[in-house]
Amino acid sequence: MTDKQEVATTEERSVAAQDKITPLSIIVSAVERGMDAAQLHALMDFQDRMDAKEAKKSYLHAMAEFKKNCPEIYKNKRVSYEGKNGGKPTEYMHETLDHIVNVAAPVMAENGLSHTWETDQLDGGMIQVTCVITHSDGHSTRTTLQSGRDDSGGKNNIQALGSAVKYLQRYTFLSATGLASREEDDDGRATGSVDPEISAAHHKMLLEKIEEVKSAVGFDEESFFKAFKIDDYDQLTEFQFSRALPALNKKLAGADKGQAA
Repeated sequence: MTDKQEVATTEERSVAAQDKITPLSIIVSAVERGMDAAQLHALMDFQDRMDAKEAKKSYLHAMAEFKKNCPEIYKNKRVSYEGKNGGKPTEYMHETLDHIVNVAAPVMAENGLSHTWETDQLDGGMIQVTCVITHSDGHSTRTTLQSGRDDSGGKNNIQALGSAVKYLQRYTFLSATGLASREEDDDGRATGSVDPEISAAHHKMLLEKIEEVKSAVGFDEESFFKAFKIDDYDQLTEFQFSRALPALNKKLAGADKGQAA
């Protein structure tokens, strides 16, 4: 081996050794060298900060991928009820909680994200709901909202409480994920705008999901095309995709339950 080759090999080993250095390896080395408790505590704090930093980076990357690939949420339910004491009726559209979760949760899971809610009843009858979004690497964020009971529409006490909780769950989830909903009209397209054709990313996601369904329970392509009034998958719109994906996931969930039984 020439002198130049020896120098190059030494440098490569040095770089490789540096690449393997982690906060944990530093702590192990410190223990071996007899470092005192205060110094070890400082190193362990450093390890925790480094782990938290990396977990946050993973979370932010996962959220970016989720938002890039998540289908749109549509206001899919019309609510109408009489006003109090014969007042003017109230009518509006909103996105249901099950629609939001059915659309978003599978794409979140694909990116290592999950969600849960924490509910508290505060003094004075106020209700507090916190949506917690967590990444598989450990980082999480919390979004909290409060409200009183929803007494609209002649609800009883339990219904008023449940309605308020669902309301807060919807809006904490949308706020935590950064999602927004759109209006839909009677034929299932966005009101006041042209429903865009399915994107390349969603087209690929749909075909992969269909293959999963085919393998698990079988798939009736003819019925699928008839239901969405199309001749091929690339004719789907973004809104139709937002309905097709939850339906396919539901089929897979049913297959999983059948196998478990």
